[in-house]
This record gives sequence, structure tokens and C-alpha cells, in this order.
Amino acid sequence: MKQTALGLAGLSAFVAVWIVFNTTRLAALARREEFEICSLVGATGLFVRMPFYVMSLLQGSLSAGFAVVVLTFGVLTVKRICLCPWPWFSRMGTLSIW
Repeated sequence: MKQTALGLAGLSAFVAVWIVFNTTRLAALARREEFEICSLVGATGLFVRMPFYVMSLLQGSLSAGFAVVVLTFGVLTVKRICLCPWPWFSRMGTLSIW
């Protein structure tokens, strides 16, 4: 059972990395002409890459915050509906605020 869970976690991590890589590559290909123009006028590599860094940072932060909010409300809802039938639910100190 534990090996199956580890295998599925590894597969999920691989798929997530693959999707991020392909999405970044497609975004770079879509802006290829802009990169060529910037390099022709003498822009540095950092100046060309900086919008990608900022966009990735903003998107990752917003996505992580949204995931934390959704998961917190989901766990609290399940905890409230099920009236805590599982002993490990009551030991979750950070989620026992409600």
C-alpha cells in the first residue's frame, strides 16, 4: 500500500513538472518575436527573462494561496459534517480553531 502511494505521488510529481515545463516552453515560443526584437535592440538576457520570473512568481503565489484556502475550508467542512469520527482529525492542532 505504501509503495503504491509513493509510486502515485512520484507519477503525479512527474506529470506536474512536465506540464509546467511545457507551459513555459509554449509561452516562450509565443513571444519568440518579442525576444528577437529585444535582442536586436541590445536588451540583456535578464531584461528579456524578467517578465517570465515576475509572472511565474505572481501566478505561483496566487495559486498556492487559493489552494490553501480551498483545502482549509474543505477540511473544516468535512470535520464539521462528520463530527470527527477519525481520531487523527482531532489532533490537527492548526485546524481546530473552529
